[in-house]
Amino acid sequence: MRGEPETGITLMQMDEGMDTGAMLEQLPTEIVADETAGDSVGATSPRSAPAVRKGLPKYVAGGYTPIAQDAHATAAPILKKEDGRVDFA
Repeated sequence: MRGEPETGITLMQMDEGMDTGAMLEQLPTEIVADETAGDSVGATSPRSAPAVRKGLPKYVAGGYTPIAQDAHATAAPILKKEDGRVDFA
């Protein structure tokens, strides 16, 4: 929607807010031209379980320095019905 160049997986601490916990590790994935949301999920999903499997022991061993989330980060835009319209011209 916004032309972002990458997406990815973030291992983070949980807290009371929605996606507000400190980040432990980020694993970026490039977004290629004409990639759909389904393509993006397909590219990142297989990396999720191995990331947790590797990251959990590292976390328990104190191997991460938590990083507070950037206050400038923004949520993805809410999609509207108009966003799904196709211009066949």
